[in-house]
Amino acid sequence: MKLNGALAGALLSFLARAEATRVRGGKASAMDISSVGDLLEPMEPRQLQTGDFVPLACNAALADAVCTPLPADFAGVVPCGVCYSMSDFGGARAGETLTMASGLNVIGRLDFPDGSKVTIETPSVFVQGILSMSSTRAVTGEPDISIRMTGDTDIIFTPEGENAGACSGGACNVGPKAFVVAGGQLDINAMPDSCPTWSHILSVGHAAQPVPADFPSPPDPPTSSSGALCSASVVNEDFEGGLNQWYGNLGAYESIQEGSHDGSRYLSITERSFYHPGPLFDIPESVRECTLPDTAYFFNAKIRLSGSTPSLCETAGTDCPILKFGHMDSTNQVRWRELLVLKPGTAVTGGEWFEFKGVFNMHTYQLESSDVWSLLTIAGPEPGVDIAVDDISISLPGAGGYPDPNNICGNLIVNGDGSGSGGFVFPHQSLLPSNALDLKSDGTNDYFHLNTRNKFHDTMKTDLITGCVAAGNTYTFSGKFRVHTTSPVVVKPYIRTLQPAQDKFEFQPITICAPQTSADDFVTCGPVDFTFTDVHTTASSVSLVYIIDDATTDVDMDDLSFVFKSGAPSGYVLDSAVTPSCWGAGAEVVLPSENLHHYDAETTTIASVEAGGQIILTNPIQRTSQDVNPDYTPELALLSRNIVFETGTTNTNGPSLVVLNTKNVVQKIQGVSLVGFGKQGVLGRNPINFKDNGDLTGSSVKKNSITLSNNRCVNVHGTDGLYIGENVAYDTIGHCYALELGTEINNSFDKNIGILTKKATTQATGETDNTPATFLITHPGNSWTGNVAAGSEFFGFWMDLTIDNALATMNAFSDNTVHSTFHMGIKSWPVGWRPSEPQVLVNTKVYRNRVRGLFIQFSSNVTFDGGLVADTRHAVDIRLSDFITFKNFNILGNTDEYMDIVNTRSGQPSHCGVATTGVRPHVNTFTEGSDGTTLENVAFSGYARPECSSTAVAIDMDSHYWKNTFTAPTTFSNVAFDTTDSIDAFSLCNIASKGVKDIAILDVDGSFDPAGGTGPGTIVSDDASMTEGKSCVVMTGSCAQYCQGNSALTAGAVAVSAPAPAPDGTAPAPADPSPTPALTAGPMPVPTPTDTFTVATPTDGICIVNGDFEDSNYTDWSRQVTLATSNITSVPGFNDAGLALKVFDRTHLARGGAIQSFETSCLIENEWYEVRADVLAEYADTTDIFNCNPALYYIEDFDGGSCPAIAIFEPNQNIITQILGYTTSTYNSNGWNQIYGVFKATADIINKGTLDIVVARVPIMADLTIDNVVLSPAPSGAAGKTDCTASNLIFNSDAEIGDARSWFIRGHSPLSKIEMAYPGYTGDFCFKHSGQRNRPFMGMLQHLDTDCFTAGSSYMISAWFYYFVTDGEGNETPAMCQKENVFLSDACPTFEIAGQNGAPSLGRLANTAAAPIVGGWNKYEATFTATSDLIGTGKIWVTVHSVGPGANYFLDDVQIVPV
Repeated sequence: MKLNGALAGALLSFLARAEATRVRGGKASAMDISSVGDLLEPMEPRQLQTGDFVPLACNAALADAVCTPLPADFAGVVPCGVCYSMSDFGGARAGETLTMASGLNVIGRLDFPDGSKVTIETPSVFVQGILSMSSTRAVTGEPDISIRMTGDTDIIFTPEGENAGACSGGACNVGPKAFVVAGGQLDINAMPDSCPTWSHILSVGHAAQPVPADFPSPPDPPTSSSGALCSASVVNEDFEGGLNQWYGNLGAYESIQEGSHDGSRYLSITERSFYHPGPLFDIPESVRECTLPDTAYFFNAKIRLSGSTPSLCETAGTDCPILKFGHMDSTNQVRWRELLVLKPGTAVTGGEWFEFKGVFNMHTYQLESSDVWSLLTIAGPEPGVDIAVDDISISLPGAGGYPDPNNICGNLIVNGDGSGSGGFVFPHQSLLPSNALDLKSDGTNDYFHLNTRNKFHDTMKTDLITGCVAAGNTYTFSGKFRVHTTSPVVVKPYIRTLQPAQDKFEFQPITICAPQTSADDFVTCGPVDFTFTDVHTTASSVSLVYIIDDATTDVDMDDLSFVFKSGAPSGYVLDSAVTPSCWGAGAEVVLPSENLHHYDAETTTIASVEAGGQIILTNPIQRTSQDVNPDYTPELALLSRNIVFETGTTNTNGPSLVVLNTKNVVQKIQGVSLVGFGKQGVLGRNPINFKDNGDLTGSSVKKNSITLSNNRCVNVHGTDGLYIGENVAYDTIGHCYALELGTEINNSFDKNIGILTKKATTQATGETDNTPATFLITHPGNSWTGNVAAGSEFFGFWMDLTIDNALATMNAFSDNTVHSTFHMGIKSWPVGWRPSEPQVLVNTKVYRNRVRGLFIQFSSNVTFDGGLVADTRHAVDIRLSDFITFKNFNILGNTDEYMDIVNTRSGQPSHCGVATTGVRPHVNTFTEGSDGTTLENVAFSGYARPECSSTAVAIDMDSHYWKNTFTAPTTFSNVAFDTTDSIDAFSLCNIASKGVKDIAILDVDGSFDPAGGTGPGTIVSDDASMTEGKSCVVMTGSCAQYCQGNSALTAGAVAVSAPAPAPDGTAPAPADPSPTPALTAGPMPVPTPTDTFTVATPTDGICIVNGDFEDSNYTDWSRQVTLATSNITSVPGFNDAGLALKVFDRTHLARGGAIQSFETSCLIENEWYEVRADVLAEYADTTDIFNCNPALYYIEDFDGGSCPAIAIFEPNQNIITQILGYTTSTYNSNGWNQIYGVFKATADIINKGTLDIVVARVPIMADLTIDNVVLSPAPSGAAGKTDCTASNLIFNSDAEIGDARSWFIRGHSPLSKIEMAYPGYTGDFCFKHSGQRNRPFMGMLQHLDTDCFTAGSSYMISAWFYYFVTDGEGNETPAMCQKENVFLSDACPTFEIAGQNGAPSLGRLANTAAAPIVGGWNKYEATFTATSDLIGTGKIWVTVHSVGPGANYFLDDVQIVPV
């Protein structure tokens, strides 16, 4: 196999780092039972297990032995050849607790027959004979047998008989709470084979619609003192019969006049001398006794204002009519209360009748029969304004304002269209008392109206019936809204709650309606489902309100409804094998997350189980089911078991069950609950650990429950042939179901489920539990069938292979599911999987993952046949891989099923509105000449949802580790989309922006043909070099064209050389550039973490001896002692793997490090090489990380100064010949960093004969630890390697390497730094120039060789900037910069092109691109001509210039190309 030469170096780097940090069979595997641990804390003297454990000969007749009841004086040891039975604990002694302070040592046989009920407390369990247990009853949450492990002191195990020599010195230290099988056998069967441990939820039962006993209903009128039934209308006056106790008060004159609004009679009040006089009603006892207290009443009247001049109500909207109530109580106290105020803004025209209406109520104290008098009056207008009134009515609301008593909770919004309450808004009201809700009509339709608003929440409120909103009930909301502004406005319906004894409202969003303007008229929002929770059930009040993101616009509302959809989940239908004989009431169950949050699993208990898999839970938990969509069926798993092994303390030093070096003994662990097992950071201390048992075919770990594990779940170490099936793991730390060494084969992982896999905060040396996978695959030669990874903090399945087994085939991988992981569903990294024969992974389902679904790197010969990836930000990423095929597969962006969950449940995350991708094939293959990616019968959908991101695309191209030409033959056949827009289906824009414009992809059957042809056709880059002479059409928005036939394929089959210069010496004109995204505002990038490396060190270096320092003699590295008077010692290596060299007592900055002489004959003249090393700089005599700045180009000998570097010296000279590599940014202030650089072996270097290579350059106040120093040939495309044929002369132009190699900060300021940030303009990363500087030229700097520049030739330099300012407290704020004048203090970034050391300079090159925006990426573009003076300096300095003090920038996609 010939690797792609451009990429071999990067691959070797990944592989070497993976191997260097791996425990498997390497430096850290000289393990005793301290591989049970480093199961242990360090303990002296260390007592090692050195051999295998075998069955004891004294137990040869044990199978025929008669079991006798456990002796009453049993002290914890079952003698060899003897069988004790716990049968008494099924009768007279049932439920006893036995304390075995010296441990339980089963040398013979101990049997727990079915029905035994006992608890054993012990610090240890040793099984050297047989431990058998059985339970067949239904699991109820009350265990039959409990073994409680106690104590925190180390246990010493002394093997019996012929196994005595298996431990060095006759005894093994097995750590605290040890459960060890050493030569013995476990035969535990606590759950019948026919009983499932988990099931998919096939369907969900729901409670009936609630029927609350307390609900609003039309009030019955009271009975008068005479015994007569009062009328619902307490006042109904049209003045046709005279005044009828209506007067003008306080000197005003009342009269009955003719010519009302309808021609009838009316009451006229004139001669008003101040504000208070107006129509006054002396309320008679007959009205008072017929008025109900604290009950809504409708008031309605016709009013006319007139006078010699227009009233203030007409002209200013003030001094309008007010309905007031006054009374004198029996103590002669007079009180007045405003009942209604004419709403400001009501249209009032002098001399014309208008309606005054509203809803009010009267309190009990206002209706006392002992009152001296009580009055109603209409007052308010200024003196001189006459008030006319007519048709005054006060009445109880009708039935249309109350819920239907036969369907109380059918619709929570009564009178939602405004037609049900006789022209009143009742039962709705304005949320703010300062405003009033109106009912308007357009002649055919009534609707609600709010004007004079001045707050976002100045809207409508509807009180809901609390008895209808029980937790779990789902209602469907819908409504129509109209705004009166030309600016887009968003309406947001909320549920508002107030808890008892609380004074602060809480709000839960129902949905966010689509933006609308006045041009849209009424816009429907919904229908959308909302499910009520306990928050609403316990609230004293629950209301429906609206937040409108324009505080002043008038708003109309209509056709509001909130209709009952389903009651709370009352139960689930599971697999029919779930029966009352298997699962019982009281047992604990867990339901994994069914959203993007890995941690949203929930536990409860079973209330009842019926035949046919029907189960009811104590606390209903909302989940969907298989009958919604079988592809996304949620799970429910049983946690309880009848046999429990548990920790007796609550600390994290949990027990471990280990089957240790016991070959050819069949083990059975079935139906056990292991709670609180394992210890973080200690190798082998796992709940179940099979260590070095060889082939155990026939053994099973089955139907167990593992909860609250501190270190993995089931760990297989050096053991083959196990069946690991139907286990349930919940809330565990580190990898869950794990193969450890990478040598294990023929193990079967079948129908296991892992729920909530969490990262370790402390991990064993060389392990990777801080980035855990629910299923860790370290050797393909095993099988994984029907498993579920449901909620991992990092990965579902991780294929973490070695170079030795990456070519192995897989026994089986089928019907596995991953959902709700945070990082990736299935990951093949860093070595990749390249089986020697084609492999098929069958029916793989990956959905609702936060970042990636499938991540395939450095792999080949793999087909995914059947299955799907859905609701995942990046569904499938394929990097540098060969012969990767997806067939009969579905890839879905935002699905209807998940968006229903998002829209109906509060707090549910989604990828809607986020840039998402379907499949991203790579432009290069792993092996030269191989095929890349094939899509066959693949359907894409959900990438063109109008309510979600317009940047979603079904097929993109992955540009990581790209070689700037297309070399990965890619084929599409029978590919389908749910959109006809090319821009949503396919895009080459991202890869074109990277300079790759020779893509050619075969479309076998015309799936992508814009004209609807049947193929074949070719999708090509939208570049003249790809389309000339061919019949092609533009694929709109995709930076691609579609060409008929397959003649364009040859363009992408081989690398395309750079165009040759024209005969006159000038460069040819470039092709039309590919489209780039428009300027848009967006959030600022954020810093990337600095505590991990993404690029590793090759192991196949040249020239340097013992670069990994594993030979602690260090003869080859002794020159630093004599030349720089430093001292050296051996210390733990990078990531605590192996050894490293520590240099201390340093007396020289440049030579005080690791120094080795080498012969330059190991190099080839004019070839390029790269150097790397891992370095740890600490303040001398401490473990505090030294503060240095890798962006400093010059040597700076002070705290915060230069970082370590690799240089070459002539022997015995103190002058640096050349610095080869620098520490890369961002600097990891928590530990190790990496040095990287490239250099050309010039004739001057070769002619030296002998050179010293030195790792140093950090100030002498620091000690320096060094590991993995490698010098090797530089791969094509390595950052810093000059390549004049490259499409871009800038190195590391887009930050996608993940560090800032080749970039520095110009000047000497230690406070100015380069950090990595994300996201970039087009990719994952960008550069951030942070910190302080006092001169505009102190910007990011890159040095270029002049070899690629021709005097008199012109070049274009371009980049993208995000400009911001930083205040004195470090707060960063996007800001506007000035493009027109590059010398202003707030000038936008420019570039300066200068010679070595800054002279001569072409000056600051003005930006010719578009005007800048605030809070977004801005394009920079300029052209310059290289001069002979510039080229004569030997180096060209490219510097970001013009940015003044206090301002900073993000930088991405820097390019220099010939014009």
